[in-house]
Amino acid sequence: MSAAARFLLSALVAVLTLGLPATAHAQLAAAVLVESDYRLRGRSVSDERPVAQARLSYDDDSGFYTDGSATLVTTDDDGPRFLGYQFDLGYATRLGSLWTLDVGYAHDHLRSPYPGGLGYHQDQAYVGATRGPFSAYLFASPRYGRLKTAIVHGQLEATFIPVAKWH
Repeated sequence: MSAAARFLLSALVAVLTLGLPATAHAQLAAAVLVESDYRLRGRSVSDERPVAQARLSYDDDSGFYTDGSATLVTTDDDGPRFLGYQFDLGYATRLGSLWTLDVGYAHDHLRSPYPGGLGYHQDQAYVGATRGPFSAYLFASPRYGRLKTAIVHGQLEATFIPVAKWH
């Protein structure tokens, strides 16, 4: 692990040990997914080939959460191939009745879907806030994706309900 990644992980552990109160309930979830293409940040990392993914996540009532997945990709020559894994861990807490603060660390380690291709490896720390249907996040990565340079970027999202009980 690089010095920058160790620093980001150490900073995350320091924030997590603050012991901020949370109101979430503990939950364990598992999923198996099949997708026609696997994309990260709008770019195909499966070379536009189908993938199968197994995912396991845990949300603790203390506010701690973690999530991990392993992904297989189909190939033309030798059948399914291990594409890689991802995991994240973090801490979320309510600030009053309207806001939620989220801080965490994510790691992506994906191989190329074919021999000789480029993989996708990334570590990033993030902090975000959510209020109702809106969320804003700030991400910091010491070696972002294929750029291999330090980068900070933001993300804004809004959820809407097109039909009752759908998001």
